[in-house]
Amino acid sequence: MNSIGERIKYHRKQIGLTQQQLAEPLGLLPANISSYERNKSVPPSDKLAILADVLNTTTDYLTCRTDDSSPLDRSENKRIEKKHTIPIVGNICAGDGIIAEENIQGYAEYPLPQTATPDFSLRVKGDSMIGAGIVDGDIVFLKKKNWADYNGQIVAVVVDGEGSLKRMKWSEGSPYIKLIPENDNYRMKEVLPNELIVCGVYCGHFHPEIINGR
Repeated sequence: MNSIGERIKYHRKQIGLTQQQLAEPLGLLPANISSYERNKSVPPSDKLAILADVLNTTTDYLTCRTDDSSPLDRSENKRIEKKHTIPIVGNICAGDGIIAEENIQGYAEYPLPQTATPDFSLRVKGDSMIGAGIVDGDIVFLKKKNWADYNGQIVAVVVDGEGSLKRMKWSEGSPYIKLIPENDNYRMKEVLPNELIVCGVYCGHFHPEIINGR
């Protein structure tokens, strides 16, 4: 692999991310990732370090300055493999269900570096986000936040006591927040800001090995 595009594509597939899933934490579009992987464009410097973190490698590796893809533990100046275990606190319905009580049901391995480590994870129930590659039974990792980091981000949200995973969007001049599913069988909801509670923002989703769980 002698190009940045080949290396991005290889490590994205190794981790099991779609182009959309890789684009989310970077605040980019899937088309941007596709362009990088086809060597049509190069990630800007402010995105390259984040990209390396998400892919669990280094900027030197992505830019072909080294063939060693393992991340560097700067505190000990050595290469390490980073893995984290994140508590699974319940179920989230990606359709019309309720987020379960936050009791730890098990742990999921999250292989990304510390800078990207989420706070908790949830098991998906339903199919309203299949267009984003999120299907029933997936583990979704989230960072605890009370609002989306950017317009169009996937969030875990509660409306009228019901929790779901949706894409959160807003428009200039409109007081309403749009909660958009990724499945044509579900309807978009429009709510006022005081009618929703954001529980966390999407960090990724995987089919990780569950340990110490039921």
